[in-house]
Amino acid sequence: MRPGLTAASYFSGFCIFVVASIFSIIPLPLWVVNFRPEFVPMVIIYWVSALPLRVSVGTAWFLGLFLDVLEGSVLGINGLGLVLVAYFASSQHRRFRMLKSSQQATIVAIVIALYLVFSHWLRVINGESIYDGFSYLFGSLTSGLLWPLLVYFFSFIRSFSPR
Repeated sequence: MRPGLTAASYFSGFCIFVVASIFSIIPLPLWVVNFRPEFVPMVIIYWVSALPLRVSVGTAWFLGLFLDVLEGSVLGINGLGLVLVAYFASSQHRRFRMLKSSQQATIVAIVIALYLVFSHWLRVINGESIYDGFSYLFGSLTSGLLWPLLVYFFSFIRSFSPR
């Protein structure tokens, strides 16, 4: 453990990542599946931009591997996509935090759309999926719309956590 960090802060972070992973695999009706928000990349973007020294690219890699195991996909597809998302968030975290909420939501929607395109492309190459249009990108729009609520919720959680 790093000096100044308690076991409770690590446990709460772990719980948030597990809950986001569970939200990403909950079965939904067919008409809603394409509109499912991408909770794991949103959580990675938030925590990497809020705490860049504690949550990093390595955290995104392990969370991506955990998500690959949960989904039953080829190991590394989500890991590689989340590493790219975390790299972008860590390299731009100072600029990102200074933007208005609507601008942040737009950037989050774009980054998650790129994540979805990259992940879908890898799945098509591996034979896990077929190309069926761009309907899978609706998840990035709902992620962008949910971003302000997620920021409010995590800011509320951070107000109770030990520093």
